[in-house]
Amino acid sequence: MIFESVGLDYAGPSSVRINGIITKFYLLLFCCLTTRAIHLEITLSQSAVAFMNAFQRFISRRGKPKRVISDNAPSF
Repeated sequence: MIFESVGLDYAGPSSVRINGIITKFYLLLFCCLTTRAIHLEITLSQSAVAFMNAFQRFISRRGKPKRVISDNAPSF
């Protein structure tokens, strides 16, 4: 099953200009360890709260993974 086992990490920060205002954002990358399929979520910070919100969105779309592997960053 796709996204049953996932690896995850942050990419960024990057920035975007919207209506003249520059906003910093991060990409939270989920990689299926079986198929190498990628799922990206945008977050405005690397806080634990931002991670949990992005993880909830991931679960809503892809289902709950059985195994999650991360690099032990403080936000995880």
